Amino acid sequence: MASCPFEPESDATIECGYLVVPEDRTNADSPEIELAVAIIRSPDPAKAPDPILYLEGGPGGTALYTIDRWVQMGLASNRDVIVMDQRGTGFSRPTLDCPEVSNWTYRYLRSPEWFMRDSLLKCRNRLGREDVNLRAYNSAANAADVEDLRRALGYAQINLYGISYGTRLALTVMRDYPEGLRSVVLDSTYPPNVDLYAEMPSNTVRAFNQIFVGCAANAVCSANYPNLETDFYRLIADLNEDPLVLSFSEFGGGVRISGDDLIGIFFLSLYDTELIPMLPLVIDSTAKQNYEPLQILMLWSLLRGFQADTMQPFDVDGFSEGMYYSVLCREEMPFTTEDAVEAAAAARPEVEKYFVEGFDLDMIMCRIWKAGESGAIENQAVVSDVPTLVLAGDYDPITPPQWGQIAAETLSNGYYYEFPGFGHGVSVSGACPEGITRAFIANPSQAPDTSCMAGLTGANFQTEWRFDFWEQFGQ
Repeated sequence: MASCPFEPESDATIECGYLVVPEDRTNADSPEIELAVAIIRSPDPAKAPDPILYLEGGPGGTALYTIDRWVQMGLASNRDVIVMDQRGTGFSRPTLDCPEVSNWTYRYLRSPEWFMRDSLLKCRNRLGREDVNLRAYNSAANAADVEDLRRALGYAQINLYGISYGTRLALTVMRDYPEGLRSVVLDSTYPPNVDLYAEMPSNTVRAFNQIFVGCAANAVCSANYPNLETDFYRLIADLNEDPLVLSFSEFGGGVRISGDDLIGIFFLSLYDTELIPMLPLVIDSTAKQNYEPLQILMLWSLLRGFQADTMQPFDVDGFSEGMYYSVLCREEMPFTTEDAVEAAAAARPEVEKYFVEGFDLDMIMCRIWKAGESGAIENQAVVSDVPTLVLAGDYDPITPPQWGQIAAETLSNGYYYEFPGFGHGVSVSGACPEGITRAFIANPSQAPDTSCMAGLTGANFQTEWRFDFWEQFGQ
């Protein structure tokens, strides 16, 4: 054991240490790496023998930075909860973080592409000089780490709990090491047999449409915002022609907002279930040249980068751009094509430019990153009989409900539930999905009680700003 590399806000009993594993298990002479691990000990003397192991998203997110979330959820009331920073992330050694990407707002403020290429290239070259084997940082290696951790801690079985990319990793563990699993929770699922890049334009437009359809079905929202869809896409077109400059003292002056920036801001905003009811108000206010709600939303989306995984790289403490590119360049890019992405984007002309430019950057970086190409298995559905709970939010812009359904199709003991009005990470966004998650882990051999879902009626759209901005960041 070792001292914890963080200071928890609670008085929970937390033990920390490092799991030492080979960087490359295919090489007998491979150097070793250290994976940071924290265990929230249950105070129950009769606690269950099988702990929960949380798998963070990203790829590239850090789990230990969110340790207080797992303490506050109380999952450790009757079993231990293990949180591990995956290889290349957070407090693990080495980290594939890229401090060279000094402007961490680039994905939302659209910093020049040349700046991003230059910064990421500098990071790639530095990692090369440090002899980091970028081919060894991937989902299969991550899954082997999970198995080694289970064995090292002496558990016969564990309960996996993944959110976003963490579900992709959980599915990989289910495929490669099923014998050590008692149950699995897949929240906001990213299965291997989908095309992330080619499906992203339609997935994003689907999530935007949820706002428009949801508002139209709500008497108050539809009465106040009758032209929401028209206003939104007109704003994107107009701002791409003539960007807006908003004043932000936090950034030392004006910030330029194009239509593509607006796509990025709303894309990220759809992650947060608490924020979704405010989005029609922001669209309407911006269309009427009242920019205060947009400024608040934009500031939130930037600060949100410190707490959320977005399946997009951004440079904040704890996010590893290097891990992001090592995983996606190896496991996602080989199974898509530039033609497929361009055709998918062209079918959604309202967001075409945004996604084509984003894919072009990643395609260039993958040529530079040289993370190798995974075998066909990383593009195939995972077949498993491990009891699995699959959760989806109907507003989720990045891991849509359809992906959860796709994953559940080959899980013979899987239970799939879609939550109206919810965004990304549903199990940590409301009492109902959290309760269902607890019930499932307590008894994964039967379907959990989902009666609370009858009271979920979708987003309760607002006409006045009622989102407590600072409460979201513990202020």
